[in-house]
Amino acid sequence: MEFDQLSKQVIGCAIEVHRELGPGLQESTYEKCLAHELRGHNIECVNHSSFGVQNGENQFPPPHHSCSNRIVNVSN
Repeated sequence: MEFDQLSKQVIGCAIEVHRELGPGLQESTYEKCLAHELRGHNIECVNHSSFGVQNGENQFPPPHHSCSNRIVNVSN
């Protein structure tokens, strides 16, 4: 599987956040730090509170960020 440059940058930011924080924190902490790291690399990032997913009549806030045409799932 090949990744383009933006995908490599997003993955690199996620790895850096995990290296700095380590395991075991709440997901919301990683989300905020990843968004900060992405913006620090001039990668536009919109958190999940800006949009949701609808399945039939149910609407759910998704646990992800949208980053310059990429969707990043943040979970531990």
